Amino acid sequence: MDELREVLSKASEISNRDIAVIWDKGCCRISEQGIPGLSYEEARQNSGSSWKGYIIYPFEAVGKTYYVCIRAEGCRSEAEDQLILLAIKSAVFNRCSEDERLAAALKEDFDTAVGMRLEEAYGQRLCGYVLLVSGYEDCLNEVLQIMDNTIETTLRFEYEGRILAVSPEGNIEEACESLSKNILSELLLECTVAIGGRSGGIQDLRRMLDCCLEALFIRRTYGLSDTVMNYDKLYAYRAVSCLSPGTKADILAKVFTREFKEMLNSELSITIEELFKNNLNLTDAAGKLYIHRNTLLYRLDKIFKCTGFDLKKFEDSWLFRLAWLINKEK
Repeated sequence: MDELREVLSKASEISNRDIAVIWDKGCCRISEQGIPGLSYEEARQNSGSSWKGYIIYPFEAVGKTYYVCIRAEGCRSEAEDQLILLAIKSAVFNRCSEDERLAAALKEDFDTAVGMRLEEAYGQRLCGYVLLVSGYEDCLNEVLQIMDNTIETTLRFEYEGRILAVSPEGNIEEACESLSKNILSELLLECTVAIGGRSGGIQDLRRMLDCCLEALFIRRTYGLSDTVMNYDKLYAYRAVSCLSPGTKADILAKVFTREFKEMLNSELSITIEELFKNNLNLTDAAGKLYIHRNTLLYRLDKIFKCTGFDLKKFEDSWLFRLAWLINKEK
């Protein structure tokens, strides 16, 4: 708080105007008489306008909204106000911890100067696979402890209700699978770990975070049960989501004929899912389904008769899979 108060004192002295900063459950001003009776709620309601003789400027920092109140009376200029705001924003940013600064930078488009400061502060800790862990409810500390014992991380902090981490692990999928299993066995929680890709520094982190969020979105949209979602292995789902509504409707109509929809039940749905999970390997799929290979062939023959698509052939199976994913979007 000392730096912020010092900035306010200097700005007030140079501009010869009263200045204060108000935020939820906090306020910084030079004198107690500076802004009598101006509350956080009043500042919020009158943001961007004049109120009680003050111009109120809002700005966001580290997840909070701050209101800079500058006395409107006397000689003033817009340029002077903007310089005061810039100095106050810098002081507020410097009050925060490194993780708070990084979280704030991820939510906003930070400039080159901020990026360089963060790059200098974190260095190689930003290099590695970017992970996002969700679904831990109120067990943050317990999950962090399990992470300590399961996976190597160079950076981690809570970000918008999830754990954002960077890991230098070589076999990242295997490490994330172990993390997910350990959380389930020790806390009885089915957490999801999204892998966004490999970051080389601060400029990659935002993009990798977006990839993690998209992976979690794909999981929800298509009703996937996987607890580890690797963005780089979701090309089929990403491709489907980019198709136009018209193209989706055409593909859907080719596969989901009236006869096929009447025949489709939970048993056949599970059969189709297992066949794709096992890369169309009939022997492996039959084994996972606990059925004879001939039974699986019989089911696939029923699908062929209703749709005209032979799932034993790549040419037919890829288009069928597209239709299957499009239908799951619904």
